Amino acid sequence: MFPAARIGDATTYGAVTSGSSNVLINNIPAGVANMSNASSSLTGTTTVVKGSSTVFINQLPAARQNDACADGGNVTCGSGNVIIGG
Repeated sequence: MFPAARIGDATTYGAVTSGSSNVLINNIPAGVANMSNASSSLTGTTTVVKGSSTVFINQLPAARQNDACADGGNVTCGSGNVIIGG
C-alpha cells in the first residue's frame, strides 16, 4: 500500500499530469494511470502508466507513490494521509 498520487505530485523527472476531474484527494484531483494517453514532455510533466490493480478512479487505475511513469521515472511523493492498495 502506497500514498495516493495527485495531479502535481512530484515524479522522478517532473510532475503527475493525468488525473480525475471529479475525485479529489486532500482537495487535489486524484492521479490516475492512463496508458492510452501516455506522454511525457520537456516541461517535466508526465503520465502515470502503471497504477493500482484493485483501486479504480473513473474506471482507470488509481496512481500511487512509486508507480511507473511514461518518461521512465516513477511517482516520488503522494498524499500524507490517503493510502491506496493493490
